[in-house]
Amino acid sequence: MLALPAASDAAPFASLRNATLRAASGNLTISETRCPPGSSNNCGTARLEETFQSGTRPKTRATIGRAGFRAGLRILGKGSGACSAESPSSFVTGPDGSSQFLGGAQRLEPGAFVATRIAMAGSRHGARVAWLEPLLPSIDCDFFDQPGTSLALPAGQALQAALLSPTITPAMLRRSRFAITIAGTQEWTQTAGDGTQVTGHASWNLRLDYATTRRSATVFVGSARS
Repeated sequence: MLALPAASDAAPFASLRNATLRAASGNLTISETRCPPGSSNNCGTARLEETFQSGTRPKTRATIGRAGFRAGLRILGKGSGACSAESPSSFVTGPDGSSQFLGGAQRLEPGAFVATRIAMAGSRHGARVAWLEPLLPSIDCDFFDQPGTSLALPAGQALQAALLSPTITPAMLRRSRFAITIAGTQEWTQTAGDGTQVTGHASWNLRLDYATTRRSATVFVGSARS
């Protein structure tokens, strides 16, 4: 009696797509500090926080991916979060020439969403998963509605390595259950069109729990009679 190898040995990507997603959970935080040109004091801030949790065996829908990770997937669940912002304080001059101190304005807006997105790619050596949420958060968050201040991880031509899972090997895909974790941080500094100095920080963590159906074919070897 011979046991034939599972198809996942030859096609890790196909095996990952055929595996059953049992649960997904993640969190994302993005913050930016916005300082006047040539100053590091009296700066404004904006901060986005998101949390996502799917139910058991969540529904998924195919969607567009990214370059190199064409197989996109929307995972349905329950997402929540908040966008907060605080403007710098300032002085204004009254009609009589006197100066008046104005404290910074503050804003806090809760948000909710129903899905998060991943994308997959693979080769005969293994498969990888990318989390797209940091690049395009589900909750809109900006600095007091100013154009060009939406919070998101700065995007490049290729997906950042920190947004990708470790390689999911054929050996992992042969397990009855396995988990994929995507975690990372990134910092950046930019200069806005009006000269504002922007310093950003992001951190994220996504866990995907999968189950597979282990299959094998059986071949019986016998003898023929003449």
